[in-house]
Amino acid sequence: GICTPSFPTGYSAKETVNCNFGVMSAKPTCDPLPCNAPTSASIPGSMASVCREGNVIQHGKICTAQCNAPKLATPDILVCITGNITPSTFQCKVPESQSCTAPASITGAKSPSCEQGTDIGSGEVCK
Repeated sequence: GICTPSFPTGYSAKETVNCNFGVMSAKPTCDPLPCNAPTSASIPGSMASVCREGNVIQHGKICTAQCNAPKLATPDILVCITGNITPSTFQCKVPESQSCTAPASITGAKSPSCEQGTDIGSGEVCK
């Protein structure tokens, strides 16, 4: 008969094994699952290729997060562990030295006063 090994979440069977007259054809093995990189649509300001290493990151390897200039990724490194990228996302922000703080204490205005939040990137318009 054929045996398809069962493994914990985050791992996949490398192959099926056969039982032939009481002898298994091979010892079952498994591989940790790779991770899919986050999508650019879910991270405003990120490059189309979110990870410098590509869209699929192997177990134990890193994703170097990429943002469109002048923004920088925070955090800038994500790690693939058994099919889960950790942390699951990042933010693209203009470095504080190049950003402005949204105006505060404006009568009748929401807080923060700009749709983008409290940090307005260089060249951006407070909306």
